[in-house]
Amino acid sequence: MNAFHYIKIYFVILAAFSGMANAQSPGTTSSSPLIQRRAPDFSRWSISFVRSVTGLPNNRPSTTNTKHITVTKTWPVFEALFTEDDGSQSERWYYGNLEFLIDRSTKHRLIFPEGEAPQAEEAVRFSTRDFPGFEWIAEKNYTGNRTVNGRDCMVYISGTRSAASSQDISPLQSADSDVMISCIDAKTRLPVLLQKDGITRIYQFEIPPSAALVLPKDIQEWLNLKKEQTEKLARMPEKPF
Repeated sequence: MNAFHYIKIYFVILAAFSGMANAQSPGTTSSSPLIQRRAPDFSRWSISFVRSVTGLPNNRPSTTNTKHITVTKTWPVFEALFTEDDGSQSERWYYGNLEFLIDRSTKHRLIFPEGEAPQAEEAVRFSTRDFPGFEWIAEKNYTGNRTVNGRDCMVYISGTRSAASSQDISPLQSADSDVMISCIDAKTRLPVLLQKDGITRIYQFEIPPSAALVLPKDIQEWLNLKKEQTEKLARMPEKPF
């Protein structure tokens, strides 16, 4: 990594530690949000990416070119296990605005500002919300309720077919990349499905973890060192003019 990359990481570290120092788990203040901004502090969910779309997957969607991510959250730490089409896996940890990538075959560890790692996915950028990509939904996009993957969902549509009713949106071809569809569990307000840019994300929530995540030792040691360096720098007196 070049010097500019290290400088960027340094400023991201400053933001991460300043934001996490007095961090409390953000929640939804509204009594009936369109979608929950944060999952419970202890949560686990999976995201399947389906790139061959033949309609809303009420039953068994096409799994052509699917990538799978399993997310485990014990606030303020997130772990995401990426499984690629060929079965290869990589492990990513998230703390503050930092993303730590671990290749399970080589054990190599890389550090990036959030969202700048190779093959970065919008779906796992956790610094501001647990479910990125749904920011566009609004009451004006609501088209009714529909059962999706066995859940009673509130359906939102935006794009050339935004005026369609919730019963008219299937079949929807992947060529309709200007159309966005989100299906939100009407009871929990957690995501069930998102179609955006011709890719469908399917969300499934699993049994939450019973114990807090522990960052890998070398990652925690690196964070401790950078925190000490940051605090030492903050204590340095300013040079007189």
